[in-house]
Amino acid sequence: MYLKDKKRKDLILKGTEAQNVEDILPFVAHLIKDSCIKPLLRYSLVFDNIRESIFEIDKVLSKERKMSNYQDSQPLIPFIFHYDTTFNVGDYHVSILSMRDPTKRRIAESAKSMFNEAILPVGVMIHEGRLQEQHEAFFRAIDAQFLKGKSGDLSKSRPFLLVTDHEFKDIWPSAKTFFCSNHMQSNMKQILQKKGLNSHEDRNIIKSVFYKLLNAKSKEAFELIVEKLKDDCLKKGAWTDIQKYLLKNIVPKIRDYSGR
Repeated sequence: MYLKDKKRKDLILKGTEAQNVEDILPFVAHLIKDSCIKPLLRYSLVFDNIRESIFEIDKVLSKERKMSNYQDSQPLIPFIFHYDTTFNVGDYHVSILSMRDPTKRRIAESAKSMFNEAILPVGVMIHEGRLQEQHEAFFRAIDAQFLKGKSGDLSKSRPFLLVTDHEFKDIWPSAKTFFCSNHMQSNMKQILQKKGLNSHEDRNIIKSVFYKLLNAKSKEAFELIVEKLKDDCLKKGAWTDIQKYLLKNIVPKIRDYSGR
């Protein structure tokens, strides 16, 4: 126990911010694939051997596909990535790109909302500001690792899907973007609070319609729900703030950026 405590204390950075950066750089310098100091600081890090790991996953999936008497018309299992930002970690933001590994399962089931697949860390960006250019530069650094190399172009092996918040619409040209439903619900909650529509009744109306839209079994069923929502608005003789928000913000996101 003493040795563990001593080791933990030795790993804690105790200097000034500038000194801490200088102390830690030797340990992560080989991971930094892109950086910028001005006008905004940005460090893009890609984890060791991630390219080789993803190629190995592709080999396993391809082998399983052949052994399962697949049909050529059956779609390939895609690579599913997730991208999210944690704001205000000290003076900076931290954006993390991770990937689900469809060949492995998590050892413990800790929450119903968690994915069954093991999660691989792919890359991290430490950055100032929330400009689109920072994220575009990060994904250029990711592409430089994924799309080049002796072993080939990773994006040509199977489809890339990126699940993220709506502020990162089409941020990665190599992947098809899907919006995360958890982020959408969080955004809805914030909007409702700003509009003063945060009563249980308001939230229940929003959640009920949202889940109907999200869980529609087909495009036709989805559009029927949208039309009913419009008709209900007209019958009341006015467009309420709730209905306006659903039709203007939620419907287009689910229609164009949801997985089916």
